[in-house]
Amino acid sequence: MVECSSAAPAGCFVSALAQITAAANLENYELVQRKLEELPDEQLKPPPLITGADLIAEGYDPGPRFAEMLAAVEDAQLEGRVRSREEALKMVREMWPR
Repeated sequence: MVECSSAAPAGCFVSALAQITAAANLENYELVQRKLEELPDEQLKPPPLITGADLIAEGYDPGPRFAEMLAAVEDAQLEGRVRSREEALKMVREMWPR
């Protein structure tokens, strides 16, 4: 079974669900389902750390790339790799230099 920390429960549970589905282990699947139901919504889908307005303020031109950038930040947030607005903007700057 996957070990989870309280810092990134959503990403951990998604990984656990994928592993359980692959292994077809119903007992573990039910355990993860119960844990997901116990978690508050803000842990499963926390408010975004940054928005398109933040990207514009950083000097990025609005466009389709914004969706990719914001999705990458959301994934990193759910996985516990970024925890603040500053960390999210740093990640964007590193992945998409202007």
